[in-house]
Amino acid sequence: MSTTGKVVIFYSSIGYGHISAAQSIQDEIRRQSPATRVLMQDIRTFMHPVWRRVDERLYWFVANHLPACFESLFRTMQARGSRVASLSMLPNDYPEESVSAYLTAQRPDAVLASHYGAAQVLGTLREKGLLSDTRIGWLHTDFFEGYFPRISKRIDRTFLAHPELKTRWLAAGVPADKIVTSGMPVRIPAASADARRATLQGLGLSLEVPTLLLTGGKEGAGDYLGVVESIVRRCPGRLQIIAVCGTNTRQYEALADLRERLPDTVTLKPLGLLPRSEMASCMAATDILVTKAGGMTPAEAFALGVPTVLLDVISGHERENAALFQRQGLARFAASADDAGRSVMELLGDPAEREAMLRAQQEFRQGIDIASIVRFALDDGFRPGRPLPGYGVENGAPVQGIDQALAQLDSEAPAEVELLLSYATSKTPQRVVLENPFGHLAVRIGDTVYSANYIADPSVDPNFLQHVSLADYLYGIHRPSRSQVHTNTYGMAYGRETLGLRVQGIPAERRAAMVVEAHRIENGFRDASLRWSRSDLNCADVVARILAAGGYDDRSLYDRAGLPSMPLDLFERMRAHFEADTSLREELVAYRLLPGTQASYRFSRFPLSVGQPLRSMARVLSDAPPDALEQATTRQVTGYFGDRRLYVEDLRACWLASEAADSSLTGRPHLALEQAILADLRRLLAVCVKLPLRRIERLGSFPAAHEFHRLAGRGLQLARLATEHVEDDLHPRTDRLRALFTRLVEDYGRIDLQRLEPRRVRSYLARLRAFESAQGREFVPAGTSWALLPAWWHRMAALARTSVQLHPRSRGAKGVGGMRINPGEVEPNGDAQKHGAHLLEADPTTRLTLGGLEEPIQGFQEAVSLVGLGPGNDALEGASDQAGNVPHRLETPMTVARHPIFRSSITIEKIVRMNYIFIGTVGGCMSSHAETTSGHEARSAKTRSQLIEATVDVVAAVGYEGATTRALAQAAKTTLSAIPYHFGSKKELYLAAADMIAEYAANRFAEAAALLDATSDVELSVRFERALIQLLHVILEEAEPHAWTAFVARCAYDNDDAFALIHERAIAPLQERLVHAASQFSGRSSNDEGLRLRVIAILTAIFSFRFLRGVMLRGMDWQSIQNEAVRQITDMVHDLCRSDFLTVWPAGDGTDRKTGPA
Repeated sequence: MSTTGKVVIFYSSIGYGHISAAQSIQDEIRRQSPATRVLMQDIRTFMHPVWRRVDERLYWFVANHLPACFESLFRTMQARGSRVASLSMLPNDYPEESVSAYLTAQRPDAVLASHYGAAQVLGTLREKGLLSDTRIGWLHTDFFEGYFPRISKRIDRTFLAHPELKTRWLAAGVPADKIVTSGMPVRIPAASADARRATLQGLGLSLEVPTLLLTGGKEGAGDYLGVVESIVRRCPGRLQIIAVCGTNTRQYEALADLRERLPDTVTLKPLGLLPRSEMASCMAATDILVTKAGGMTPAEAFALGVPTVLLDVISGHERENAALFQRQGLARFAASADDAGRSVMELLGDPAEREAMLRAQQEFRQGIDIASIVRFALDDGFRPGRPLPGYGVENGAPVQGIDQALAQLDSEAPAEVELLLSYATSKTPQRVVLENPFGHLAVRIGDTVYSANYIADPSVDPNFLQHVSLADYLYGIHRPSRSQVHTNTYGMAYGRETLGLRVQGIPAERRAAMVVEAHRIENGFRDASLRWSRSDLNCADVVARILAAGGYDDRSLYDRAGLPSMPLDLFERMRAHFEADTSLREELVAYRLLPGTQASYRFSRFPLSVGQPLRSMARVLSDAPPDALEQATTRQVTGYFGDRRLYVEDLRACWLASEAADSSLTGRPHLALEQAILADLRRLLAVCVKLPLRRIERLGSFPAAHEFHRLAGRGLQLARLATEHVEDDLHPRTDRLRALFTRLVEDYGRIDLQRLEPRRVRSYLARLRAFESAQGREFVPAGTSWALLPAWWHRMAALARTSVQLHPRSRGAKGVGGMRINPGEVEPNGDAQKHGAHLLEADPTTRLTLGGLEEPIQGFQEAVSLVGLGPGNDALEGASDQAGNVPHRLETPMTVARHPIFRSSITIEKIVRMNYIFIGTVGGCMSSHAETTSGHEARSAKTRSQLIEATVDVVAAVGYEGATTRALAQAAKTTLSAIPYHFGSKKELYLAAADMIAEYAANRFAEAAALLDATSDVELSVRFERALIQLLHVILEEAEPHAWTAFVARCAYDNDDAFALIHERAIAPLQERLVHAASQFSGRSSNDEGLRLRVIAILTAIFSFRFLRGVMLRGMDWQSIQNEAVRQITDMVHDLCRSDFLTVWPAGDGTDRKTGPA
């Protein structure tokens, strides 16, 4: 075993399983051989960046939304991989030239792959004679067969995760020395009660309540809501569910909303993307895992011994995985979200089934042998197979296993007669083989091949026809007679491809007649009555005479015209003739050119024909895809580079094992792609039709319904409020409005607020809409759109707040923010006084109505988001883009069927619009001369924003001193006077920019600070470390513009007032929380300089990954900080925490001083 060297591990970032397996192998190599350099390389980095992004989005879109299409594409891919002559003919997303150049530059001793695509391209490079000195191994991270055994034949070693897979690989003809059952390489934490307690307590969960873990992989795929609701519905009693959503923020937000509606007996803990170690800890702490059927996550659960329920999330390969898992008793399969709930209920209630599953998992766990992969990677004594110097040459080294391969072919495709069409061949690559572009044709009758020898000389060789076995004709290396040419008259497979039309069912008497004709031709050659001639007696003429003697004469008009016979033409005519005879059975097989041969003639091309000029021209002018005749082959006899064994391969679509054993998984019909697309479209249309109804049905059971009723009630009360005050303040010319108010009051008085009779409500709403229209013309400034109405409302409400005084409230009461509440009346002050606002009386009901307006509107919008009616879901849309404004505009009409009132034409938009109008009316009545300035405010806010953004960009580039006011104004595309007008000075603008970034950073850092809320010292020490890791992820995320980072770096270097502001608002609060936490669990004073220095040093180290990133990248020779780099940096922060705080852990608290907190 090597103790030095280099190993490259290719993985694919399309799923986390390939990454996880590669990391496990890397860790084990480093453990066994620390001096060996291991390079982790994402195979997808070799793709074109645009196509890579499109490909990944397409993959997940189809996988998540079009299951029938995904299944059809999966099966099509497997069938295509089984049918092609060589896997190098399959489409390839990873350019071979780029991969080869990378490996040439790295010069590794071994290359491992955890993704089939990487293994496939490595096999193609080996097939082309490259990587002949490099060990190539592949870990198959799924649990199905498909066409993948063909990959294993092209490389040195394949590692399979289960013994059943090895059985299938052997049955597919893969040599036993190329297969190892290694199990799935997983890294699992040591199971212990203490570890489980620490994990659950860290999540705020109980040790006594059954715990479930729900995960859909890195992408959070699957119907999380449906699964959780099904489990809650079917499982009575207390339950706690950890839902790991990965990078899927929509899943996380939906579960966070669902959590508020669950019964008190259920605790739901949604989490984002977790590091591998934390994910494994969560898995080890749970009673049941519910997950999609990928390769890695279930394998980790089996290794840990966790009863598992598999979800039918992604069809194709994951359905095949599930088939094996269920067949082996390792897990249950749930075909739907409802089945998942039932399976969880039955597993929780059936200890015997859980024990049986755990026994099967224990057997699986015992089969994990990651060391076997490492031994191969480090084995310097292993030498990849290479062709021998004399391989395939006359009197040299022949291929091995000839008789066994031909015997297998005879048993699988028996035939008494076989036509053998050999391709043209040359010593150098030629588009038109000059020596003989038409190929060669021979016929086998029984065990003897009869083939015209164009160089036969009666004085040397008495036979014009060769009388050889099929083995010698294809794979012979010794001359059958003196007048023979290797790869031209025998040993064909060392120099050219050959197609064999095998025919079974020809009567014995016909075969005998064919043999007699062959001997007649021989006698004619001996008595000089026959001689080989290109035009009159070539190889095709000889075969035609032999077949005609047996009663199979199919001469064409072309032949009758006296033109030369073409091997390709005769072969195809006889194929059609035999296929028309129902008493015969035909099969087309291919005897492939053996790779690595050293024969002189080894450049093979499909035969041409003078009788088919267009077809021949197409073959000559372009590298056309395989000919239709080639595509019709069903079997092939072939070899692989560096492997002298012959293989017989079935090229028909593979029959997946699950189809025979798991009807519950594969009972669905197998659809062609166009049928699958139609099926998915029908399903999506059905969902779209039902979705609004489902939302409406769910609305009644959610807080949104109550908030809707509350908001509608507020609208009615505000109508009455406007009615009470309008008479005092309406301009004399507003007689029409006064009349409308009168009728509105009359209709309002007829409504029973308890019954809400539809007839009364509709009448009132009609009056309300008429008033809305008229009042909008009188009070809303001309040109103001409904999109800007919230800004106008805030302006008018501000005037109202300075003019209206209500009764004193208790501290817990709510009202319009900023209102001063005094008994009975308010005297105007400030801006309201300037605008002519006057004293206004308000009765208690009015005061309470106006005071509680914002709460129901905001509460309603928050509530409706719980049922998926938030912005982007075509039901709610925030309208205001002004700073400080509450986005209250609701645009899309929604008819609610829960109550008769909502069957009218009322819309949410109208209710909230009217609320704005009514409050605007009150504000307008208090100040008849007030002018709304919403347009000016919008332009002002836009200019301020542009100036701040420009300041960040310019200061980031040239620093504060270099950022002249003229440069700032030009960058903001505004006038020079805008800076003193909006900010007073350049310095104030600079501080405003710093303030914006400080506010943003404070909000992001608050995520880490929130983790420091703990009750015990031990828990706080754990959370201290997690908070720093959370901060690290925020720093590494780079979600902000690069200019922000450069701006802060400039400020920090100058240590000026701007950085003081950023430090005070964003950094110092987190720093003090961390110091306080360390002080609490260490027992040392928070003023201890040593303690504070340690905390600040770790913070500085973490911040350096953003502000000194170049040092890290160049020092570590990284191109970027990707997954593996993040993991290493995370480990480093863990080590920093545990080493820097080694002396501050309190004695006697059970903490290991060598490792820090558990």
